[in-house]
Amino acid sequence: MFKKFTYEEVSSQNQVKASVQRKIRQSIADEYPGLDPVLDDLLPKKSPLIVAKWTSVAFAEVEMCYGI
Repeated sequence: MFKKFTYEEVSSQNQVKASVQRKIRQSIADEYPGLDPVLDDLLPKKSPLIVAKWTSVAFAEVEMCYGI
């Protein structure tokens, strides 16, 4: 059902701007108010957020955000 991606398939990685990271964090907090106690663990404020793009035959392009 889900394809596992490998690091070799990463086509690019870009750091998200701090303002965009704050908006993502606020959107998650608004959508899922029950996550407030653990939101700092999931998305630390000081940790950079990276957008990685994978390309493969099955998918034209897949984006994923992750924190370092």
